[in-house]
Amino acid sequence: MTQTFPKKLKMIVMDWDGTLVTAEPMVHEAYLSTFKSLKDERQWTISDTHARNGEDPNRIFSDVSLWGNQGEKARTIFYTHYRRLAATRPDLLQLKEGTEEFLPFLKQSFQDVKLVLLAAKTQSILVEEARKFNLHGYFDAIVGKIEDGPNKPDIKVFDRIANQLGLAIINPRQEVMHIGDNPEKDEAFARSYGAMSVIVNDKCGFKNLHQLRQEIESVKVLSHACFKNISRDSNDSTRFKS
Repeated sequence: MTQTFPKKLKMIVMDWDGTLVTAEPMVHEAYLSTFKSLKDERQWTISDTHARNGEDPNRIFSDVSLWGNQGEKARTIFYTHYRRLAATRPDLLQLKEGTEEFLPFLKQSFQDVKLVLLAAKTQSILVEEARKFNLHGYFDAIVGKIEDGPNKPDIKVFDRIANQLGLAIINPRQEVMHIGDNPEKDEAFARSYGAMSVIVNDKCGFKNLHQLRQEIESVKVLSHACFKNISRDSNDSTRFKS
């Protein structure tokens, strides 16, 4: 059977950290610097940082198991260190392999579809990072954390995006695609809203953006199809999973 993208697709929402850029090293260093500034000598590993990726910063900095009663102070210190690292250690934030080719390809392939950049990190930081790599021009909206929300991972952020773009989303399964890297958090995030979910992760889903691009290129007919996901099946061939 010919595999197809849904004809009614209105927006593709792309995760930033872990999908288009490798941000974890910078986030990890900011955590370590924050604990050091607070004179907290706990052992914090890259696995600990990975486990918190994608969480609402409000939840992270209100976690008393991390900061005790110093959550707001920790937040200020963390973002001070993060911005310092962004200025002095640009090597800690790198584009994922294939990003520079994938975004113009996606823009050209889906000219009538809105492309959105989404992250749980602060709006101003997300915009700065997209501009650093000259990627901001590929997106119709860049959506980070704002004071009055809703913000990722609250699924109401999809409504915020649609309102910002002037889109009426009636059937998310056919009209919204989310591309992320976390097979648990991103999958649940998209599914909870009812959107299609694509995972790019070297352990499951598509191994990288090159592979995802090849799959999209193999789809020659753009017409309505009811499918839940784009994934890798058990015999190691990529396919549309209906």
